[in-house]
Parts: sequence; structure tokens; C-alpha cells
Amino acid sequence: MRSQSQNETEDSVLVLPRTESQLTQSDKSSSEGAGTSKITFLFKLLISLSDLCPFCDKRLPDPCSPTLDKLLLEITAKATRDPRPRNANGLKAPLSVFASFCSRHEWESKIVPLAEKRGWPKVVDWDNFQERIKEMKVEMEVLLYDHVFVTTSRHNQNEARVRNSSHFWVQALKTISKQGRMKGDVQSRMANFDQSLPGYYGELGYAIILETIQEMFPADDLFDVVVEPMNVQDFFEYVLIPEVAVRLIMEDMDLKGQDGMAKAVKIAKESWSYGSQMFPAE
Repeated sequence: MRSQSQNETEDSVLVLPRTESQLTQSDKSSSEGAGTSKITFLFKLLISLSDLCPFCDKRLPDPCSPTLDKLLLEITAKATRDPRPRNANGLKAPLSVFASFCSRHEWESKIVPLAEKRGWPKVVDWDNFQERIKEMKVEMEVLLYDHVFVTTSRHNQNEARVRNSSHFWVQALKTISKQGRMKGDVQSRMANFDQSLPGYYGELGYAIILETIQEMFPADDLFDVVVEPMNVQDFFEYVLIPEVAVRLIMEDMDLKGQDGMAKAVKIAKESWSYGSQMFPAE
């Protein structure tokens, strides 16, 4: 007769319907380890034998992303067996343990195929990302200092401010006219955050763009910059970050001119949800 401790031990280990003859020698070696080695071994078996989520029984994406694999590996150690008629490899755990995993695989199943069809990247060359941004320094400087450009026709000469041609500057001014100056509290800033989205570059892209802009334009050098009715930080967030992101998207998608920029703005808005999940801040 088994002791209570033996029962608890067996309940905490995932048992999968695979015969010994199906295991490779490396599988057997892995299974002989303890702790993390055993979890890793069982995790690999689960992925190879089932296409269903062990918690919600919904179909997993094929293939799962490395992020999803890592999540499952982490939470398997906190789960216990719960085989069900529809899912022999079922597991159970508190909702707080597996909610993020189920949310992630639902998202990957629905959004990633759509992203692939639209050409949104699953991989970004982050090593060269800052260099691409730095190549835009002159364009961003023109916006920051609001240079005047002159157009000349046969009979007239017209002057115009560069900022007035910026979609994001115009949108920021409209927001300020409705609700007043950009406020510093978290709730207010988040309400305006959709105006500074970097599209499919996600939270990581946002952080790198902001850091690079701050490096290109140190605060001590901006004593003569006038960005009223905003402050310089607001201008970075609500104008320069999205301006950079849109130009990067234009490069990615080979878009040109004003029509190309309008398309890139649309892509940035549509792809933000995807980017925030695919490239979260580290």
C-alpha cells in the first residue's frame, strides 16, 4: 500500500502515454535527472505528444514561439496531473499560474498568422536598430527646432514651418486643445499613449527609440528649443518617437512619399497590439 507522501509525489509529476521503446537514449538520460532536468524532459514529451493546451484544452499554435515554450516550461513545475477525456495530458493549477500562458497561445493562434500575411516582422535586427534611428538625426533636428522651409513659385514666395507638416505634431496640438497641456500623471499619459505608438516594434522598440533620441539630443543642449504648448519630453514622446517609427516602417515596407507615410501611420496603429506582445520591454 502506498503512503500519502508517495501519492503526493506521483500527483505532482506529469505522466504521459509514451512507452519506453519510444524514448531515445538521450530522452532516458534526461529523465534520470532531478528537478529542472525532469521538468524539461516531461515538457518536451508534452509538446511532442499533444497539440492541446494542458490547461484550457484549446489547440496550441503550430509551431509555438520560444516565448510560449518558455512559459509552459515555467508553469509545468507548478501544476499537477488532471487528465480529462478530451485531453489525456491535462494539468491543473491556480488560474494565476496559467492565465498568462493561455492568453499568450490564444494571441499567437489568432494574431501571428495575420501579422505574417501583412508582412509584420517576427524578428527585428535589434543590433542595428539604433544606427537606423541615428541616420534620421537631421530630419528629427529639423522638426525639433521647427525650421522654416521656403517654397517659391513664379510670382510668390511662401514660408512654412516644418512641424506643421507633421501628422503627430498636429494630432498632439488637437489633443491639447481639447484637454489642456499633456499632464505628468501616469493615468493621463497612458490616455495619450496611443498617439506615440511605434507599431510592430512594440515596447522594446519604443524604449530604444526614446533612448536613442535622448542620446542624440541631450537635455543640456536644448535650452533654446521651443516646443510650446508642450515640454521637450512630451515632444519626444508624442512627436519624435512616432515620426521615427513611421520612417522605419516605411523603410521596411519600401513605402515612399506622403501616401507611403499615410500607409505607415496606419500600419503603426494596426500593428501596435502585435508589437507589444511580440517585442515586450526587457
